[in-house]
Amino acid sequence: MLSLSGFKPHFDSCISCLDKVIGQSKFSLSLGGLLCPKCERKDTASRNIFRGTVASILHIEKSDLRTALNLGMNPQIKRELEAILNAFLNFHLEKELKSQKIFNKLAEITV
Repeated sequence: MLSLSGFKPHFDSCISCLDKVIGQSKFSLSLGGLLCPKCERKDTASRNIFRGTVASILHIEKSDLRTALNLGMNPQIKRELEAILNAFLNFHLEKELKSQKIFNKLAEITV
């Protein structure tokens, strides 16, 4: 959906220098992608992101929908993925999606 709308975040390499990111990286909402350690100062609001989260996103991007939906994820990675993608959408839309508010309430009820 993000790709079709033109808002797909960049996870293949550093959004600034385009070098392959190996090891720890940060995600920049404003720049729309990963920042390597040497470029992380270009966005002081960037946030740490687990390597496992990046690997999961890259796997999902390359997979068909059925495979992506059946991907077993570590709960910590799943939470981070949800938080980062929601923050990214909210940042670029400049508001929270109503459907996300409803989904969050439903998740609280079922827990």
